[in-house]
Amino acid sequence: MEVETIEIDGKTYIELEQIDVDGVTYAYLSNKDDSSDFLIQKIIPKDGEVYYEGLEDKNEFDLALMHFAKKHNGVLEDN
Repeated sequence: MEVETIEIDGKTYIELEQIDVDGVTYAYLSNKDDSSDFLIQKIIPKDGEVYYEGLEDKNEFDLALMHFAKKHNGVLEDN
């Protein structure tokens, strides 16, 4: 299994998952060396390339996190 990684601010993050919300794709990232360091970034396709971009504000973060939690609700309840 291939693991997608991305470097942000000198840290390596593992892409856990991508979820589409209202036409926007969010990437859920965990720091390779510190699992408590978790990021959500927007994926922006441009000119055949893919770019990761920070979220606009806390409301967008809350929306993206809510969709991640809803998708994994059963998994979260079992642990």
